[in-house]
Amino acid sequence: MNEPQRAARDAILRLAEEAELDIDMLARDTDGESAPQRSTSVTTRSTGGPGFDFEDRVAAWFLLKMLLGEPLPGIDGAGLSLRMQTSALGWLIDDLLVTSALPGGEQRQLAISCKSNVQVSGTGLPGSFVEDAWKQWWRIGTGSMSVEDCLMLVTRGRHPGFVATWSDIKDWSGGDAALALARILAPGKHRQIFNSVRDPASGLGRTVSDLETLELLRRIEVLPLDLRLATSSDEQHAIGQCRSLLCNGSLVERKNLNAPHKI
Repeated sequence: MNEPQRAARDAILRLAEEAELDIDMLARDTDGESAPQRSTSVTTRSTGGPGFDFEDRVAAWFLLKMLLGEPLPGIDGAGLSLRMQTSALGWLIDDLLVTSALPGGEQRQLAISCKSNVQVSGTGLPGSFVEDAWKQWWRIGTGSMSVEDCLMLVTRGRHPGFVATWSDIKDWSGGDAALALARILAPGKHRQIFNSVRDPASGLGRTVSDLETLELLRRIEVLPLDLRLATSSDEQHAIGQCRSLLCNGSLVERKNLNAPHKI
């Protein structure tokens, strides 16, 4: 188990500790052997500041959903694996890579960028993320991403204005393309956010149509989490879910939580 993997494991162990679960049941390497006691040695990741810490917590959040058997955002299906720092696999959005399996056996991938601030605004997504999304999208057929995979921006904190408008756009984009574009491109805030996805392509030397932009937009997800904020409802909910993994939901009963998921 390498350094990022240990960090992700430690993040979910912290949630388990707060839920008063049996840590020995969770502290397993992927080969099933008991993990060693946590040391106090300093690593690059442990001193990497809030960015790495937020990324670890997001990894723990996804691992918990996998343990619970919940559908994964953007790709649905049952979680199979979670990898970290995946640029070597050809991913430009490379903080986390979650793989799921649908009931028919088809696999989907979710490439995740974790940012320890809000990032989005009332007028759109950050240009750097969108540029990487376009580059990844243009590699379909020759790279790691398939047309059914998703790209996700996880932000620390929520921008209420963006969330409301983005939700409209995502709802509309799931239906008829012509109708979706007619709604989105009406003058106003929805068009501004749409343009924040379309316009960065020109800076990469490509001219894209509104339909091409809609196709990419359908594969982009934005997930705001309040992990690592002073009062975190997402973390408290995750702690409650850790407790629900016990056979009867009590703090006394212990259940072997080791599952065949790999980081």
